[in-house]
Formats: sequence, C-alpha cells, structure tokens
Amino acid sequence: AEKVISEIKKRYPRMLVGGGTVLQTEQARMCEDSGADFVVSPGLDIGVTEYCLKKKIPIIPGCTTATEYQTAFSLGLNVLKFFPAEQSGGAEKIKALSAPFPNFAVIPTGGVSIEKLDEYMSLPCVLACGGSYMVAERLIREQMWEEIRKFSSMTVEKVKEVRKNAESGDIR
Repeated sequence: AEKVISEIKKRYPRMLVGGGTVLQTEQARMCEDSGADFVVSPGLDIGVTEYCLKKKIPIIPGCTTATEYQTAFSLGLNVLKFFPAEQSGGAEKIKALSAPFPNFAVIPTGGVSIEKLDEYMSLPCVLACGGSYMVAERLIREQMWEEIRKFSSMTVEKVKEVRKNAESGDIR
C-alpha cells in the first residue's frame, strides 16, 4: 500500500490520498512516510489515534457506540467513520448518536448501497459515504471500467440531488 500511496501522490500531487484499514501505529507511520494525507481505521485505537494527533495526521477512526463517540470526543476528534454502517444500525443509529454528539461529522461505510445512499446523505451529520459497490472486486478483476464509471457517476448525481433537496427543505 505504501508504494501505491507514494506513486499516486507523485503522479497526482493535488489529490487527497488516505491510508486505510490502519490497525497499528507502525501502519500509521508507513502511511505518513508514503505521503498519505489522512488515515482511516476500522475502529478507535487509542495508540494509533494519539500517534496521528501528535504527528498532525488527520485520522478517521471507526466508531459505532456512544462509548466510542465519547472517547473520540475526549481525544478532540470531529470526523468519524461509522463502520460497519448497515450491520451497526444504519442511518437510524447515526441519527440517534448525533443527538448527544452533534459535533461529529460521520462517514458511513460497510453495507452502504446506492439504494441506501439518500437515507444516509439526508442526515445533516453525514459528511460522505463509502460505497464499495462502485468498485466491486468483480468489476476491477474483469476490467469493467465503464461500469465503474457508471456507478460512480450515478452516485455523484444521487448525492447532488439529495443535497439540493436538503437545502430546499424537500427531504423525502
């Protein structure tokens, strides 16, 4: 992964590139060394989080419980990955957690489909969503680049529509 991050940063220096599924401090250091702009982890690891904060590397840890949210709050974080989203209660749980924790922007990942996208994106606390449906392993393996482009474009259009409706007050 370090080679890929490094190569992307070299070819596209203005692109924001993150290092994902970071489980250990050493992996966070490798992301930093390769030029990653931020780190994402599936859970809230205090050691990894403190390392990133000390090094001023934005970190987005996975949190799905009030205890994890409160720990993230005490560490001074403001963006969380809600993972695995669908299996952890989905948009309804995110909405419930946003009441006592309105300071967090949330990025749901894990089980998010294009059909569920508007449900998540209509929540004011949701910053973005992860959707592996756009780059499913089969699509990559079979080099179905047009399908990937189509899913990605559909997703962008759906997000634009949801945000426009939210701004106009027309949330369904």
